[in-house]
Amino acid sequence: MTPATRPEITVQSIYSFDQTISRLEAAIAENKFSTVFDIDLAKRLNDKGFIQPATRILGVCSASHAHIALGDDERVIAMLPCRIAIYQKDDSVLVCTADASLLAEAYEGENLAAVAAEVNSAILRILESVTS
Repeated sequence: MTPATRPEITVQSIYSFDQTISRLEAAIAENKFSTVFDIDLAKRLNDKGFIQPATRILGVCSASHAHIALGDDERVIAMLPCRIAIYQKDDSVLVCTADASLLAEAYEGENLAAVAAEVNSAILRILESVTS
């Protein structure tokens, strides 16, 4: 799994929706990230009368990486925390996230490229937890 030139990275989970969430949560902790929010977007939209298949958004953060990135360019705050979206599409469970390296190119700072690469590596390991 390699980051593409698109702004997002998407993988198909081999697990059910609930198993995918559980495996991602474990991998987030194993990679020393924390979950700072968990939005059940399907519930919110369904409560307003819109039909939405299972969809959750996890906001995840590595405090040490965030601290370095913010020290380089405080505007990076717009990218924080990293988001991992999990959604049902037909019979598939898909997981996607933004490519931190591509997003970091829009900002200034001597450490941003390295920090974004480290974050991408960790996020890719997290995504691999649902593809193997």
